[in-house]
Amino acid sequence: TPTKEPTIQPTEQPSNKPTNAPTFPVGVEAPVIEVGQCETEPVDVCFAIDLSGSVCGNSREFDTFGCDNFQYEKHFATGVIEKLKAINDDARFSLVTFASDADTQLNLTGVAATASSKITSIVYTDGYTTTGGAIMKC
Repeated sequence: TPTKEPTIQPTEQPSNKPTNAPTFPVGVEAPVIEVGQCETEPVDVCFAIDLSGSVCGNSREFDTFGCDNFQYEKHFATGVIEKLKAINDDARFSLVTFASDADTQLNLTGVAATASSKITSIVYTDGYTTTGGAIMKC
């Protein structure tokens, strides 16, 4: 059951409904962190974009545009690049595509526009799903 005060250990019985967000003890205010106040570390991100039949399901009605799921995949990746680069100028990105084979499309680059452009230009191919190959290439 939930307790009124935070506990060091989890409670023995789970609560029957979601609890409120964690709080600070009475009299202690949560810190306010301003944008730019935190130090960032360089980060490298490899996107593995799935071009296989798993993305578009059993539907064989697609072209190089792919299907909605394929477009969502590309939109997500370019969104991550945009947001991450906005807060960490040292971020670098690489790109691997995979279906029946995994192929490196872009080696690490710190140029967000290059990575986004490369992702946007990917065309759907269909094929088997070689996720392991993509992970090895990343």
